[in-house]
Amino acid sequence: MRIIENYKNMLIFYNKMGNLAFGNKKITCYGAISLRSAKNRITRYINKLSKREKRSLLYLKLKEQ
Repeated sequence: MRIIENYKNMLIFYNKMGNLAFGNKKITCYGAISLRSAKNRITRYINKLSKREKRSLLYLKLKEQ
């Protein structure tokens, strides 16, 4: 996995197959086409979370491998 950017406590990365993905320990999404679309999807995902779930994002970061 090659990390591109850390955005709102989630990592945006390329996996071994070369697909753009983002996520944390709880979710991983492979639907993003560009860096901008990944950021938009992260923002939409975070806006749907409750206040308690938003605070827990700090502890759900993916570990760099």
